[in-house]
Amino acid sequence: MNWAGQVIGIVLTAQALSAALAQGSSVPKALCDEAAEGCETDSDFPGNRGESVPKPTRKPAPGVETNPSGKTENQFSNSRMETNAAGSPDPACQGELRAFGGEFSVPDEMPNSGECWVSDPVQLTAIATSLGVIEFPGKPILRCGFAVQFSIWASHIAAPVVAGLSEAKLAAISTGPGYECRNRSGDSSGKISEHAFGNAIDIDGLVLSNGQRIEIADALSGANANHRVLMALRMSACGYFTTVLGPGSNAAHESHFHFDLGRHGKSGDYRICE
Repeated sequence: MNWAGQVIGIVLTAQALSAALAQGSSVPKALCDEAAEGCETDSDFPGNRGESVPKPTRKPAPGVETNPSGKTENQFSNSRMETNAAGSPDPACQGELRAFGGEFSVPDEMPNSGECWVSDPVQLTAIATSLGVIEFPGKPILRCGFAVQFSIWASHIAAPVVAGLSEAKLAAISTGPGYECRNRSGDSSGKISEHAFGNAIDIDGLVLSNGQRIEIADALSGANANHRVLMALRMSACGYFTTVLGPGSNAAHESHFHFDLGRHGKSGDYRICE
């Protein structure tokens, strides 16, 4: 694999994103009503509070598996409960994850509550890549299909980007728990988060093989030595996930990247990359 060439391409794209972040923009209310985690309208959007955020694009994620039923967020509640009742794992998906180098266990039971549940849950602990093993010390619980997509991004993008732009290889990705039964951005009301279905992950840091830790909170600091690698990872994720949020998106994501595979809007055909 010519990963050095891939790194150069991703970095150039990330530099373009840096310019976009410097300009800032806002989201129309009609779009925000059906948008992603932490979305805010024109009047209270971070870009209008002096923070810099690029405008989300209405574009589907080609070749990316989103919510498996193909239904939109507003149509999902009943099918979620029915799938949870069936409780059958997907051997094909788990086999794919294992063949890809994923190390994981299957939780004996899930603390499901109300509308929160994870279809075919796995607890991801590591992924073997051509550049070495990447550990996931947070052991996130994820929907198997999401775990596969996240592992592909970690192996094909994160590992070579870090190796190409840093002084050491990527040894671990520090994450949240994956599954969390809560609303978006931890709000007490509003739409339920993709975390409630194991369909999202939060990344707060990267640990290198030399022991160095890269904080995601440094993504917008152009003076920081890790700015390029963080922006490269952020921009690349927009090709693998339907929602990418991070520092500059809003106050709830100042310290971490949020990736998910949720469908947004009535048509479910656009992604949000901030």
